[in-house]
Amino acid sequence: MIRRIKVLCGGNATERDVSIQSGTTVGKVLSASGWDVEVIDTAQIQIHHIDFHEGDFAFLALHGKNGEDGTAQAILQHMGVPYSGASPLSSALAMRKDVAKQLWRSQGLATPAWTTGENVVDGDRLPDNLNFPVVVKPCADGCSFGLSLVESGSTLSEAISKAGARAADVLIEEFVAGREFTVPFLGEEILHPVEIHSANVLFDHEAKYHSTETSYTLKPALSEPVLSAIESVVTKGIRSLGARVWGRMDVLLRECGEPVLLELNTAPGLTPSSVFLKATEAVGMSAGRTLERIIELSLLEVRS
Repeated sequence: MIRRIKVLCGGNATERDVSIQSGTTVGKVLSASGWDVEVIDTAQIQIHHIDFHEGDFAFLALHGKNGEDGTAQAILQHMGVPYSGASPLSSALAMRKDVAKQLWRSQGLATPAWTTGENVVDGDRLPDNLNFPVVVKPCADGCSFGLSLVESGSTLSEAISKAGARAADVLIEEFVAGREFTVPFLGEEILHPVEIHSANVLFDHEAKYHSTETSYTLKPALSEPVLSAIESVVTKGIRSLGARVWGRMDVLLRECGEPVLLELNTAPGLTPSSVFLKATEAVGMSAGRTLERIIELSLLEVRS
């Protein structure tokens, strides 16, 4: 029986500020729902130093390195503390965008062609499997930090350096023209795709968190065949990484109607502007009920 919820947020990753916002939101919502809640900044108290007691539950509002990559999950699992979301392995696989794409491709799932920064020839030429324009981003970072659209070799090295400042490995990916969606899931339920109308060509950090021009359509008009195709590829993509409980998959819909997988987020933002809570509200679930459902589903997981 859960007696107290300790919301873990902050940390020292590049996504610290967003994580603090997520943790604050989760704390307020669960407190308003009657839970005994403590919000903890893991930059101030490291996870293995937190005084957990029987009946405590760790709600992970950590994003990025050491919080979303399986590290926090592994520590909590070793300590015997129940926690929210995906397992250490699934978290790690999803965090590594290049590894996730390799697994999807091995399952026959559509994802944009890619390479890594180490395969770029002479700093400005692409391998044979790619043509400009391309999207350059860190292999293992979130919140759309370090993201660039590169249209020619003259700016490729600069974009690689920008992404490399965020993570050791850099992903260079085919630019796919089309409509952009994020598809939340909660347990076995795939929610309606949410269409993203970005203020910028790419849905980068500025467009995601600061622009007043970015907007979302919670239930965009999509034909039944397209909805079915998106749900199918998203379901298979989630299962191929072993991800469970909750999260959201980013998808691009090619002009021909083919959905392609971009990346899986196993600990999405839960800030007031984040999509996940808006999506669950659109299907009749309050923020409090959504967070409680995440806790319920997490407690059903067999952690070993």
